[in-house]
Amino acid sequence: MARETGSEECTTLNWNGTLDYIADPVRGMVGGLRSWMWQTCTEFGFYQTCKQGTNCPYGKGFHPLEHDFERCSKAFGIQKEEVQESVRQTLEYYGDKKLKGGSRILSVNGDVDPWSTLARTNDTTHDPLLPVYNVVGASHHFWTNPVKETDGPSEQKARDFIHQTMTEWLGLPQHSAGIDIDSTLQ
Repeated sequence: MARETGSEECTTLNWNGTLDYIADPVRGMVGGLRSWMWQTCTEFGFYQTCKQGTNCPYGKGFHPLEHDFERCSKAFGIQKEEVQESVRQTLEYYGDKKLKGGSRILSVNGDVDPWSTLARTNDTTHDPLLPVYNVVGASHHFWTNPVKETDGPSEQKARDFIHQTMTEWLGLPQHSAGIDIDSTLQ
């Protein structure tokens, strides 16, 4: 915490304090926390839990789903059943992972990224306008970081796939790597 904030002061963490913080419309806005929580409580309800006895690679049993429902209730007065209904409606509207009516949506996922459960990770349709690319051994969007000397072949392959797909969709020549996209589109 000291490295991130530059402060040597301690931060007291406790569950009730956390609930009070997120329930405050002013304090809870820091870093977009309340906005993100509102979206999870009213739209897609994605909560990262790791149950005991599963193959989940993270700490198991520390974050039960009920904690997330309690946060929705405390912060916004939204009950568990309302969250569940909102998730159902969102999935119906967007066609679940089939993304009905969607096109030019690129899904790139790391296989150890907890967020990948929200995305299309299996390309059973082979739809060129809804491509899926899975990166073995990758976590959350590591291929979007600046290129580093320590990057391995999986980072480069993911970036190449993204570049090739976007180049195709934009109608640019395939040899356009390294060009200024903004000036090309003018």
